[in-house]
Amino acid sequence: NFSALVFGPGGTLYAGTGFRSDFDSFGVFRSTDGGGSWSPFNDGLGTRWVQAVVAGDGSIFAAGAEGVFALTNGNWQAR
Repeated sequence: NFSALVFGPGGTLYAGTGFRSDFDSFGVFRSTDGGGSWSPFNDGLGTRWVQAVVAGDGSIFAAGAEGVFALTNGNWQAR
C-alpha cells in the first residue's frame, strides 16, 4: 500500500510505501509511465518505511520514523 504519492519533475511519480506493503520491500518506488509499472528507488535510503513524500522546487523529500531524506543526484541523502 502506498502511504504517499507525488508527481515529480517530468511527470515522474514517486510513492512511499508503509507497513504492510504489497511490494517486496519498503521505501520509495518510482514510475516513469504514469503508474503503469513501479520500480524500487531506494539508493541511499535502504528499505525504510516512508510515511510522506513531498515534491517542490525541483526537490523530492521522503520522511519516516528514521528521519528525512532528500533526493540528490539520483540518491537519497539524510537531512
